[in-house]
Amino acid sequence: MSPSSPEGFREPHFFEIGYTGDDSFDQHHTDYEVCWGACHTQKTAKVISAISLFLAFTSMVIATYYKKEDLMIVAGIYIATSMLLIGAVFMKMPRLMLPCIVVSVLRDIFEFYLCGRLGSGLYRILKVDAMSGDQLLLFTFVMLLVAIHASLSIWIIWTLYIHYCYLRDRPVNFTWNGEQRSSWVYRVRRNIRWLFRKHS
Repeated sequence: MSPSSPEGFREPHFFEIGYTGDDSFDQHHTDYEVCWGACHTQKTAKVISAISLFLAFTSMVIATYYKKEDLMIVAGIYIATSMLLIGAVFMKMPRLMLPCIVVSVLRDIFEFYLCGRLGSGLYRILKVDAMSGDQLLLFTFVMLLVAIHASLSIWIIWTLYIHYCYLRDRPVNFTWNGEQRSSWVYRVRRNIRWLFRKHS
């Protein structure tokens, strides 16, 4: 704490979302803005939960069609956690989000592990034996897709964590007031200016 800082003020921790300095709740805090300020966490969480449930049911249909029992179990876990996520977002119950966040973290760790295995396997194949251009292109494309999906999953996990903090810290009987929000264009420009000032 610097001498010029007000008594009791501190810098927020890395995983501390929505810190205001006086333990008050600010529904329009910049930490609750997603996509550079274009969306509030409430809207983003609803979109993510709906897409997550759709993809979970789609994976179950595919696993059932090909009669893959192991994939059906994984799809069942995704469906259960996605339904909990839907309930958490629409019923404002933050604890229901935790299973989905934990499963997403474990899945992301596995995908990065898979990407590493694919990369090392590709290196061994190229070192020992030649590979045709089409095979190399397909292998590289699959590895790139896995890496992109894993990176996107990190952003989704962080977004869900932001919404978890938002629901956890909001007061009881809190009512949303969207009229106080500035336009999304202004918020995006403001956040970009802050980014350049931070690194200048």
